[in-house]
Amino acid sequence: MKTIPTAAFCGLIASAVAFDSFSTPTDAQVDIQMPTDHHTIQAEYFKFMARYGKSLASKDQMDRRFGIFKSNYIRIKDHNESIDGSGNPPPFVMAVNEFADQTDEELLSTYSGGAKPKRSAKKLEAYKPPYNPFAQIDKDASDSYHQPLIPFDHLPSYKNWYEENMVTKPYAQGSCGACWAFAATSTLESLAMISGTEPSGKLQQYSV
Repeated sequence: MKTIPTAAFCGLIASAVAFDSFSTPTDAQVDIQMPTDHHTIQAEYFKFMARYGKSLASKDQMDRRFGIFKSNYIRIKDHNESIDGSGNPPPFVMAVNEFADQTDEELLSTYSGGAKPKRSAKKLEAYKPPYNPFAQIDKDASDSYHQPLIPFDHLPSYKNWYEENMVTKPYAQGSCGACWAFAATSTLESLAMISGTEPSGKLQQYSV
């Protein structure tokens, strides 16, 4: 099971759901057995403040942040202990990280910025993806544009490049709005390793 730091999905508390970039698996503190009594959570909150250098100006702010932390903490616990209909645990483990005292709205407003071009619905509907040289061009098939030339029946049912050390850890980009640059760089890092063209033979972190 892979540990992924969570975020926006649950008040952005910790490890990996809809926001997934607040901290890395090695940065997050993972504890599947998480007591939920008030005093234990309060003690965990003080540890959290010390770990991430949090400071608050008033008791009101302290109480509000602790309330958010407590809600996120319990949500993490509930997720980690959940079992699906087939008796399987969740595919990832959530954990407390530096965003655990923030709400979904706060995290989204701070970390999901960047340019958002306004496109009309008609333009989006009319959009056609760039030419794909790997697509089978068959004039007689209505969906020929999306038919692959390469057969996929030989592919494994499961493949995780992260487990094979072909993918770098998640980056915390802050609020700069350059997610596209981080995504492009990470793709090149992985491509160099998977294709065998990385001179060092080791996974590298390129500059953004």
